Amino acid sequence: MAFGFAEMEIGVMVLFRDGSGLLEAMAKGFFDDVESNWRSEEEEQTSSESDEDLDEDPDFVDLAYAQSEEDVRLLRDDDNQFQGYVDHDAIDNAGEEDEESDNNPASPRMCTPEHSSSESEVVTGNCLRKRKLPNFKDFIPSIDMKNPQFELGLRFPTREIFRAAVRRHSVLIGRELKFKVNDGSRIRVICDEKCPFHLYASSVHGSKHVQVKSYVGKHTCGQGNANMHANAKYFSNWYESSLTNSNWDVASFQEKVNQETDYYPSRAQAYRARSLATSNIEGSYTEQYELLWDYCEELKRTNPGSSVVLKSELEGDMPRFQRVYICLQACKQGFLDGCRPYIGLDGCHIKGPHPGQLLCAVGVYANNGMFPLAYAIAEVESYNTWKWFLELLSHDLKIENSHNYLFMTDKQKGLIDVVDDLFPIAEHRCCLKHLYANFLKEHKGLALKLQMESIARATTLPWFVEEMKKMLELDTAAHAWLCERDASQWARSHFRTDFKCDIFDE
Repeated sequence: MAFGFAEMEIGVMVLFRDGSGLLEAMAKGFFDDVESNWRSEEEEQTSSESDEDLDEDPDFVDLAYAQSEEDVRLLRDDDNQFQGYVDHDAIDNAGEEDEESDNNPASPRMCTPEHSSSESEVVTGNCLRKRKLPNFKDFIPSIDMKNPQFELGLRFPTREIFRAAVRRHSVLIGRELKFKVNDGSRIRVICDEKCPFHLYASSVHGSKHVQVKSYVGKHTCGQGNANMHANAKYFSNWYESSLTNSNWDVASFQEKVNQETDYYPSRAQAYRARSLATSNIEGSYTEQYELLWDYCEELKRTNPGSSVVLKSELEGDMPRFQRVYICLQACKQGFLDGCRPYIGLDGCHIKGPHPGQLLCAVGVYANNGMFPLAYAIAEVESYNTWKWFLELLSHDLKIENSHNYLFMTDKQKGLIDVVDDLFPIAEHRCCLKHLYANFLKEHKGLALKLQMESIARATTLPWFVEEMKKMLELDTAAHAWLCERDASQWARSHFRTDFKCDIFDE
């Protein structure tokens, strides 16, 4: 009420400021009498209330306003934290005061600043003074990680992002920064021993956030040609698209990195970076093997009639992949409808962290082109794996009488024995390239190689005999070596004609 009368008094004084002094004095006297009467009534009411309070129970405690020790501690901690933002020695230099404030020191001057999230009120004497609170920047990895710039108060979401920003900054500036302190709550980064650069950050109130507390960005050291942060993992993260490109080339990748960072990665680093980048996009080998069961079921669903057999072995309670056989329905039906009765068998190595063998079977269509039939992935190339593969293949191709089929293989001992055991009356040919590879171990020379091909291409028996005589004139040992091999497996002159296929090379 007193404050309201004061406002009314000021309003009347302003209203009559340009009027006569007599009217102003009369208005002032009127409000003084009204205010004095109100104050006397207020004092009497206060005294009566205090007498009533004395009659109440002195040990009474209102539970609605009671505070626990934990609440008191939290409030005290909040007050202590707020004290860091308040300038207790602030001096009000607001400028010249109004003439009324100078003439009437009992009347306080009210400063009413606009409130905001980055401002606080500082009490200086009888005045509430506006003061801004610190406004720290946040590090946004998707934007700021391309060229990290540090400053005091900069906040990072996690410690890992802060370390990644330091490594990126180290590579860009060409200086090898080191983590002198690197634990769960503190990270200190330095450069050379004589370089004044240092960067210190720590967690904020035990959270995952990290904030820069001390930073000197000046360098007095020179740039170097080596940096431990410019490793395969760094290149895989920043050059992922280049490394996973199908037209990727080691030399061009090294040149690109050298132009952008002044570092020249080794070939080993480039290949490791490509492997890591591929794993990031396609997943690791272990993760892909876990999806193999789903892949087989998807093949069956999208290719009805296809044969997909997955074999595994138990290691404790967990299944471990061993073999897989795949023969698509379209391949089976295409072979039965329009291909020659020719089946070529071969295998090759699978390199990588999980090596194995790729077994495959191909046919030949009317234009003597290769037609895929089936393939399998096995642990090794042996008699057991080839037998398992060919038993499944013969079931898919409905081979009951093998007399009408032609099988071509290399000189792998296990494969030859399996073909003879499962298809004893089928014609069995050997690939001339594999046969020459064995011939070359004992008999070298271009003349011998050309003569051996001439013998294999001879289409009649007299022609075959004449070519063998020429081999005898060139090298007696080479002639004897060919005579020991069954000509029906590698020479056209001895092939059966009912297959309408004179291929002797896979």
